[in-house]
Amino acid sequence: MKSSIRPNPQDVSIYNPQFYNKNINKAGAEINDNIIMSREDFDIIAPKLQSMIFWDIKNDNLNNFADVLEEAIQVPRSELPAESITLGSKIELMNTNSKQIMTKKLVMPPVNYELQELSVFTPVGMAVFGKKIGDIVSCKVPTGIKSLKIKSKIDSEVKSGFI
Repeated sequence: MKSSIRPNPQDVSIYNPQFYNKNINKAGAEINDNIIMSREDFDIIAPKLQSMIFWDIKNDNLNNFADVLEEAIQVPRSELPAESITLGSKIELMNTNSKQIMTKKLVMPPVNYELQELSVFTPVGMAVFGKKIGDIVSCKVPTGIKSLKIKSKIDSEVKSGFI
């Protein structure tokens, strides 16, 4: 049985994930595969996401992220592929348009911008979570559509369930 994030799924309409969490193959076609995530990450993310949806039920990004997490393949952290992007992953992202590279660490809020942290609940954070090195993701941000390639994973750090 899949884990549910929403307290009242019947009250939440299905949103079009047109610009959310796209995985694009080399030919430019979208791939709609399920992400692989650790059960531990689900247990950390789900309660906060559930609370956020309760207070902002019409937020497309949060509802789409909940859909992705509910369909995710959950495994113990020790069984995750090394290239999977998880909470605590420090990654290099390349903007596919400008070729600018940025390094970010995927964390739960609150974030420390001086440490280049990226909240898993931002559009970019939701797009890269559960993906793997080499994937290209697109997400809708206030300035438009951002397309990013996950260039590398520098390290992951998990301490006692807090990221």
